[in-house]
Amino acid sequence: MSNLREEEGEVQAIPGRFLKRCSACKVEKPIDEFVCGAYKCRSCSCAYNRAHYQRNKGKIRVQGTEYRQTEEGKIAGRRVQLKYKHGISLEEYRVLYQAQDGKCAVCGLYQKTLYVDHCHKTGKIRGLLCCRCNLVLGQVKDNTIILRSLAIYLEQTKGVEHEIQRFES
Repeated sequence: MSNLREEEGEVQAIPGRFLKRCSACKVEKPIDEFVCGAYKCRSCSCAYNRAHYQRNKGKIRVQGTEYRQTEEGKIAGRRVQLKYKHGISLEEYRVLYQAQDGKCAVCGLYQKTLYVDHCHKTGKIRGLLCCRCNLVLGQVKDNTIILRSLAIYLEQTKGVEHEIQRFES
């Protein structure tokens, strides 16, 4: 196993390390500087990808926009968003959704899409909420004192109407 050959690059056994020749820059580099199965080193691959994107920016953006509008693209986007923002998979979201019968954990209304509610200090997921309930919690920054005060205010002012005097210029 001292000499392993590939189509474009060459892998050589060196005591304790493997070297491979980059097909772009022709420099022998440690094998861990290559993406698995690639013939170009990471730096050459990055440079090639940047140049390719600059040459084809418009076409790539249009393709991305079109893809995101397909059902497959929407699901892929949701999958990435859930993993990135909340660390859960789409399947884990669906389990939560089914456990709540598709209803908001606060108001109990059925919604096709529910938002993941989480504690901003710990990052732990509390449940799924409708857009309105999620926005309310976000506006008061999860402050239970403000929420209680709002409830008291609404109860105390129920049926109270004020005559507002309008000034004309």
